Amino acid sequence: MYAVSETAREKPASVLLAEDDEMSREMLSRRLERRGYEVVGVPDGRCALDALAGRAFDLVLLDWMMPELSGIDTLAAIRARQDGADLPVIMITAKDRSDDIVLAFERGASDYVTKPVDFAVAAARIQTQIALRKARLELRASEERYALAARGANDGLWDWNLLEDVLYVSPRWREMLGEPASDQAGASSLWLERVHAEDLDTVRSALDAHLRGASAHFECEHRMRSSDGGHVWVLARGMAVRDAAGRPYRIAGSQTDITARRAAYEQLRLDATHDPLTGLYNRRQLLAELEQQVAAAQRYQYPLSFCFCDLDHFKQINDTHGHPTGDRVLRAVAEMLRRHLRVGDIAGRYGGDEFCVIFPHTEVARAVRVAERIRRSLEATAFTDSSGRHFRVSATFGAADRAEGSSADTLIERADAALYAAKREGRNRSYPPLQT
Repeated sequence: MYAVSETAREKPASVLLAEDDEMSREMLSRRLERRGYEVVGVPDGRCALDALAGRAFDLVLLDWMMPELSGIDTLAAIRARQDGADLPVIMITAKDRSDDIVLAFERGASDYVTKPVDFAVAAARIQTQIALRKARLELRASEERYALAARGANDGLWDWNLLEDVLYVSPRWREMLGEPASDQAGASSLWLERVHAEDLDTVRSALDAHLRGASAHFECEHRMRSSDGGHVWVLARGMAVRDAAGRPYRIAGSQTDITARRAAYEQLRLDATHDPLTGLYNRRQLLAELEQQVAAAQRYQYPLSFCFCDLDHFKQINDTHGHPTGDRVLRAVAEMLRRHLRVGDIAGRYGGDEFCVIFPHTEVARAVRVAERIRRSLEATAFTDSSGRHFRVSATFGAADRAEGSSADTLIERADAALYAAKREGRNRSYPPLQT
């Protein structure tokens, strides 16, 4: 068995007894001590206030009729320092007029007992007031812990009464949407009308799943409209409270601003799939896209073309005009691809000065026509380097379409062969040649 330390044991409740009659004070003190209370007895109101200034008590028993400072005036002085939730005060009085009792409650008394004191009644009322105080303090501590945890997590809180459709949202909940940092209550539309239209079905589905018992808790990432017209990404979590029949009547939870996390995730995803210089797909993602398109074209039997674009003598551009100028040229080519390609076409940077385009649902002749538009646009564009010198850039294109049963690798090899055929014929052209 483990020994329980003195500090681990619950301390006895402490009672301050202010009673000017010494015999009554000593008798009541002894009887309370036998009940397990720690009792400090004082003869008047001023001594009671001094005792309270020196230490904390769980309850005060205060005689009404005392010299110098009466019990009712002592009560007023106590309430100026502490409210009834922190320190219950029971008045001991010989007065039985209703206006005197009302006056005591108006001044902040928690309860009263009459003289001569019925100890059983007094003990019951003391026990009740101390239990109430303990419950209030525990509730306050629990609420403070929860509030501190929520503030520490920087979360907003929400509480939805499902039966009455009353939703409470905390100041932080509103603040993360750019609204005044004050709590607010209203219908559930207070929340749902702020959800991004594209995410509303997702939120409703997650809520419905939890409320009908299909999920242990509610959790959903979605966008919320902010006061500036933009959107904030949030993670909403909650849990329903159910009646004896399992029907939900309330759901409460938290809302966390995850905008920065989502932005970081999107940036990581972008970095993993896109070329940092041009913003087009990088080689790995382009090849993954091509594998998917070849598989789809094979399954659904539609045409698919693939095209290489290689800038002519690009090394000379870097050597003559500098690498920063060369980077500007690469970005300009990427922008031309975006401008001239059709919806559904997929462009990427294969490496160095080489670009690729995937043309779903496209025969090679049509792909070459698109390539020619890009080639002529690039040929007509004048570039300027940092010293003001003007120069032009040309590009060579090689395209191929998917043969029956061919793989992505085969399609790449055929487009590469077309590219080198175009280079052998003098560059700045497309292959196969455009049919007129």
